[in-house]
Amino acid sequence: MNTETVPTTVQTSFIDQIKNFDTQAIWQTIKSYQIDWIQLGASFGIGVLTGYLCKKYLKTFLMVVAAGVVIVATLDYVHLVHIDWDHLQNMIGIAPTQESLNNLFQLSLAWIKSNIQVTVSFAVGFTIGYKVI
Repeated sequence: MNTETVPTTVQTSFIDQIKNFDTQAIWQTIKSYQIDWIQLGASFGIGVLTGYLCKKYLKTFLMVVAAGVVIVATLDYVHLVHIDWDHLQNMIGIAPTQESLNNLFQLSLAWIKSNIQVTVSFAVGFTIGYKVI
């Protein structure tokens, strides 16, 4: 009678590995994920930069855009400038309908769902850039 014992490996969860601070197991778990670290780092960096720029220059940018819109609308009202909105929309290829806005929202939501790691990385970077830096 052969009485060999076969060693069994015990699977521990990622949270248990963190609680026990098992660095080897944590590193193995992280390596097993299919993560593009360069893409995550780039989106984090762009998020930090965007957050910082929004914090510093968003008010100025919005003021300039608002002033430009008011000036153009005033010039159009006084008939010094005529803006053919239909031609402009046809030239750009945008027809602002409710259906196109819904499609844009659905496409954006689908992109966010398929790129959740990049989205979270950008959001964390943006928050750090806006609040911390």
